[in-house]
Amino acid sequence: MSDRHRRYLAALGIPLWLSRRVLPGAAQPVPADAQALSGPPFEPDPATAQQAPEGPPALPAGVETRRAAPAGDETQRLQLPDADAVEPLPMPLPAPPQARPASPARPALAAEAIEPPPAPAVAEPAPALRPVCPPPATPVPADIDDWLPPETDPPPSAPPRPRPRAQAAAAPVPPPAAADEAIDAGGGGDDWTDYAQWAAMSADVHDDDAPADAPPPADDRRARILGMDWDELASTVAGCSACPLCRTRTRTVFGTGDRRARLMLVGEAPGRDEDLQGEPFVGEAGKLLNEMLRAIGLSRAEVYIANVLKCRPPQNRDPLPAEALACRAHLDRQIALVGPELIVALGRIPAHELLATQTQVGRLRGRWHRYGPAAIPLLVTYHPAYLLRSPAEKGKSLDDLERVLDVLEGRAAPDCGPDAS
Repeated sequence: MSDRHRRYLAALGIPLWLSRRVLPGAAQPVPADAQALSGPPFEPDPATAQQAPEGPPALPAGVETRRAAPAGDETQRLQLPDADAVEPLPMPLPAPPQARPASPARPALAAEAIEPPPAPAVAEPAPALRPVCPPPATPVPADIDDWLPPETDPPPSAPPRPRPRAQAAAAPVPPPAAADEAIDAGGGGDDWTDYAQWAAMSADVHDDDAPADAPPPADDRRARILGMDWDELASTVAGCSACPLCRTRTRTVFGTGDRRARLMLVGEAPGRDEDLQGEPFVGEAGKLLNEMLRAIGLSRAEVYIANVLKCRPPQNRDPLPAEALACRAHLDRQIALVGPELIVALGRIPAHELLATQTQVGRLRGRWHRYGPAAIPLLVTYHPAYLLRSPAEKGKSLDDLERVLDVLEGRAAPDCGPDAS
């Protein structure tokens, strides 16, 4: 048994001699803490020790043990005395806990000398503000409906009662300045309800007040352009601002060639090179057009070339309907001034604009059409820029130009049947 077990048994008050069985012929061990458990140190009596037989020491009264079990019996039990026969060992009682000394009581907070916070300063009342506007001379009654005049009563500054347009046209109309002075003075009239009709009647009186720089109506502008000569028309195109393309163009492209030519070619719109030089068909497409004209024995100087648009669209996109409409009067006047015998529409955009159709170019080419009130024969062919992308179609365009040459030389007549557009 270890010292730890012995101390544990001693703390529980269990005698150490009950915790271990001593074999016969062996000396009884003396625990190290026997003095603390049994009182004074153990000293054997010499006389008793000589007379004591060998064997285990005698057990106290009331304790019985079993003899050694026969061979084969591995159990040897220890029979403890009855609880009533054994006197319990005295157990030391633990000392009662000492009372904790009371700490001196802290004086109450009320007894502490606390200075009261200073009282906040009371702001003096602000002086009463004087009213900005004087009070009305006549106090408004509590019932506002009783104070307002009835709706049937006309206001003092009502304009004259509107009369039918027939009577108004017959009656003399005062000048605008006099009418304005009469209204400002608050005189005349017994009705103010139909203001829209009164304003419509007075609109004719103030027509002269419109700004001088306002653009004319579309019909008036077209009629004015259709009455121009070459110089006035070229000047109008150079300063045109009828559509937003005027803000992105470099130069306007009016037209080039013989102004009394028998053949007129109409293209789509200026490209980058045309926008820089101010002349139609000067780029790669223009070079191809020159070769096509030479193939039929013509040159640029013998024909007149113009475009539907006089300004370049951004990124060479298709013209918008509003842009084509703004330039349409310029093209119509150019055709009227040239007076050609034949017109060739180069590509989809001029064919759709001149013929007012949306049919594909492949179905429009190969036959004659009519343009305008004069029924000028018109032939549709591919645009030179399209032929640069599709060289296989050049033969069809040359066939179209040969038909034009036959008509110009009198070998054939344009077959513009009744079903021609």
